[in-house]
Amino acid sequence: MNKTLKFITFLFLIGLFVFLGQRYPMDIDQVRTFLNRFPIILSGIVFIALYVVLTFFIWFGPKDIFRISSAIFFGAYVSTVLVWIAEMVNAFVLFKFARKFGREFVEQHFPVKRKDFENAQKDSTAFGVLALRINPMISFRAIDLGFGLSNISFKKYFFSIVGVTFLRIFWLQYILAGLGDAFFNHSSTAVIMDYLLANSHVLVYSAIYFLIVIVLSVTAVILHARRKTKG
Repeated sequence: MNKTLKFITFLFLIGLFVFLGQRYPMDIDQVRTFLNRFPIILSGIVFIALYVVLTFFIWFGPKDIFRISSAIFFGAYVSTVLVWIAEMVNAFVLFKFARKFGREFVEQHFPVKRKDFENAQKDSTAFGVLALRINPMISFRAIDLGFGLSNISFKKYFFSIVGVTFLRIFWLQYILAGLGDAFFNHSSTAVIMDYLLANSHVLVYSAIYFLIVIVLSVTAVILHARRKTKG
């Protein structure tokens, strides 16, 4: 398969996955009913397998439902571990997917020099990857695919994201577990605000979390600017 065809296939599959996510939405009650069929330990294994398979082929749908369902079904701590394991597997699959189908074409046909890829690798191993991975506004999939197109090795990428991924997942799963079904019964924004105001420890943790996001982001920007100046 030549490089152009690889890249076209890469774009086609991404479009297909997005379409499937919109065409076949999943219901949280269906997920919980299905998981209830299994013993608790087996249901965790089943959850990880389904999360990895379905969130690879169907984007912007099952991932959110699975996360919310797991928080309610397994609780904050167990669901964090399960989602974290699944996202680490996803990181490997999506990184390798982008590396195989997209990187060679981008390097050959776009105005990107090998030196730029090498600089991206240097940025990625420091605060760059940390700042992107911990930011809740940036999807894990975008990060995995994006760095799959860079020159960073998967080993360095994996060890850069493993800790901050856990921190980000735990922050969200803890809140979702606390909200429970109320998240679906009313305005989600209002429910979240009421929950945070009623649970000061969660509000404090959230404040610390976003402070870390800001510090890492500002540091990454400063280091990148200094590196460009020196270059």
